[in-house]
Amino acid sequence: MKMEDITGKNIKISAATITVLNDDNGKLAGLVRNLETYFNLNASRSRGYAELSPLWKASRHFDADRQTKFLSRMFKDNFKWYYIINEAEIASIEKWLEEYPDATTRGIVNPKTVEFLETQEQVAQNFGAIIIRVASIKDTRKEVN
Repeated sequence: MKMEDITGKNIKISAATITVLNDDNGKLAGLVRNLETYFNLNASRSRGYAELSPLWKASRHFDADRQTKFLSRMFKDNFKWYYIINEAEIASIEKWLEEYPDATTRGIVNPKTVEFLETQEQVAQNFGAIIIRVASIKDTRKEVN
């Protein structure tokens, strides 16, 4: 399966593989294998890697948790970078903001989360990544959770 084929699907992310799940029963629909991420590059390559330098700089304005989240959603496949956006997360925040317009001031929704959701796509596009929107993401990697 190719990265472009996961658009709109429910996915599960593991170390170097994305598992695509069927919508109706949640069982395996396909796999995208042999992916590189920021986290599976060795330490000497991840910070000094010339290709990732703009990505690191672009994501610096996020706080540490959101920077980790942003970098964990960047995948390299066949010399192209992809960024995965979780539509379920966006819909959930939008629902809270619709139901409670003052949700950020009341502490229901963190304002930094709203800022992250609004800017993540632009930062990834500025880096040159291809944006892929998926229905939901379940991340099973230890370094990200």
